[in-house]
Amino acid sequence: MATVRLRTRALSTLLNVSLLGRQSSGKSFLISGLQGGLEYLQVSDGDGGYADKYLGILPSSPTPTTACPSTVVPVHRRARRGGRD
Repeated sequence: MATVRLRTRALSTLLNVSLLGRQSSGKSFLISGLQGGLEYLQVSDGDGGYADKYLGILPSSPTPTTACPSTVVPVHRRARRGGRD
């Protein structure tokens, strides 16, 4: 029974982490990827070709922005894959 309680506690404990880096260093991209929230798209490049683009769950910008504290919570496997394990 003690093992079950420890495992439950370990799985439910949140961890605070700070990500520091220069602008456009990939912080939002990393968090979106860890949360399973990246979407891959091919978009028109304006010259008749296509370019790769990733959309994340966190906003990102190539220009400097003010700090935006975000809370990231654990994602369950089932929810991340649209209900499939």
